[in-house]
Amino acid sequence: MIFYSGDAMSGPATSQLTTGSVPPGATIDVSVTLIAPVAAGTYRGEWRLRNAAGATFGIGALADQSFWVQIRSVVPRTPTPTATPTQVVTLGFDFIARGPDAQWRNATVTLPWGDPPDDSLGVAVNVENVRMEDDRTYSRLLATYAERITDGLIVGRYPNYTIQANDHFRALVGLRDDCGVGRVRFQLRYVEGSTTTTIHEWIEPCDGTLTAIDVNLSALAGHTVQFELVVLADGPTDDDISLWISPRIER
Repeated sequence: MIFYSGDAMSGPATSQLTTGSVPPGATIDVSVTLIAPVAAGTYRGEWRLRNAAGATFGIGALADQSFWVQIRSVVPRTPTPTATPTQVVTLGFDFIARGPDAQWRNATVTLPWGDPPDDSLGVAVNVENVRMEDDRTYSRLLATYAERITDGLIVGRYPNYTIQANDHFRALVGLRDDCGVGRVRFQLRYVEGSTTTTIHEWIEPCDGTLTAIDVNLSALAGHTVQFELVVLADGPTDDDISLWISPRIER
């Protein structure tokens, strides 16, 4: 049996080592469960042995020294949170604010800005608080309804803009709620000199979801271009109530 001195580590007062005999020169494994104190500091627990006759003894040449364990308890350090840098976004071009400055047309004629929504030639106008096909309401939108003919279109050409490094075109696109059989193609194009280039096209059916757009324009940094926002009816124009949500260029 061993007995313990040093209650700070909550060790047992005594602990039975074995129910048998340990021959001279033999060894056995000894284990005692201790609990590190909550308070920081250095703690030591000491033990001695007691034989079957009740005599206590320890280690050393005279068997008069305790064997011991010593620990150092420390208060856990709470790591200092690393501040996450706030991402600064610079608005380079706002297609909603500049909508009245764009030149709008269908396949054959120029369209006025701010048409009533039932204009069969095509509609370009800013609108607010519109419920979209994903059943959410959005506050800032650009409505671009293609001409009400099969495969009709609408194009808005914006004033010159010089693209800068890290510029991104971002927007959500989709159809208004209750879009039925609506299906359109959204395009982002640019005009440089006499050349028109389509950057990307997104086909948007009435499926209850919107398409998130993020186009990296960095490859065109330094170019002065005129962006075009285009919507094309994919077949009949039934229910093609197409909108751009917060179309913009950011860096």
